[in-house]
Amino acid sequence: MRFRSTLIGLASFLLLPLSDAQADSRFDGTWVGMETATAPGRIDTDEQKFVPSPHQITIIIAQGGTMLGILGGLCPGRYERVQRAGNTLSFGAKDCFLKVSLSKDGKTLTEQGFCMKVTKWVDRAYYGKSPNRILQLGINATLHRQ
Repeated sequence: MRFRSTLIGLASFLLLPLSDAQADSRFDGTWVGMETATAPGRIDTDEQKFVPSPHQITIIIAQGGTMLGILGGLCPGRYERVQRAGNTLSFGAKDCFLKVSLSKDGKTLTEQGFCMKVTKWVDRAYYGKSPNRILQLGINATLHRQ
């Protein structure tokens, strides 16, 4: 009897995360908008050229918010490790970390995050070129379904 209750308890414990991490199809679709990059604080004129002007971005979300792809923007690519918490999907790779939040009415997707851009490289003995100065850019966008 004790073994049976332990087995039931273990099974319910293992299935709990599956029910919590279910896919949410409200995110699925093609989202388009303008992405803006900003540099925090004051930056010198050499670094200013690393801050791109606003540009078109397309975010495609599939499989209930578990797969995400970005066309254009500062962090293009396919993201397979997407984590959902409520109305927000979080993801990142290499030097980009982003999150997108779905509005309550499901018509607007807001992107926020940051990326790191190397603005100056130096030659180092034995190591070759390495980054000497890195600029952190804030990323923001408001997107609508296409």
